[in-house]
Amino acid sequence: ARSVWLELFDYSCLLTLFFEVVAGTISYGFRCKGGWWVQSLWNKCDLILLVCECIEFASSYTILVGITLRPFRIFRHLRTMVKWRTFDDVSVILSTLWSSFSQLTVVLAIFILFIITFSIFGMAMYQRSFGRQCISLPHPVPACSDSMFQAGVCD
Repeated sequence: ARSVWLELFDYSCLLTLFFEVVAGTISYGFRCKGGWWVQSLWNKCDLILLVCECIEFASSYTILVGITLRPFRIFRHLRTMVKWRTFDDVSVILSTLWSSFSQLTVVLAIFILFIITFSIFGMAMYQRSFGRQCISLPHPVPACSDSMFQAGVCD
């Protein structure tokens, strides 16, 4: 029963975000000469969050059932935090991150390449140990025994 209520709350939050994006687009216009809705960084954030939520909703009916993008909703609370005087430095941090987005993307791509390289290296290095199986025998056998059950050296 609890998961049903949480799921209904989740869908109502998604619906609210959708109506906020639609209302902002109608009132300011998505793209016009004077000013447009996507011109604001916060509105871009809302649009990205809506697209992420729609991708998650669509992927729940496909093979990607375990994918979740809900934690990105926390970014919506940054809008109210920046407006408080106590959190003035948050806006400085956010503007710095936004201006260095392209450099962070390059660093993230190099990091992913690094992880993939070591994953391939690890698979090649430990490929022999993937074929081992755990079995139980009626008599004790040393930990590093071969298939003939003769005590040997671990490889």
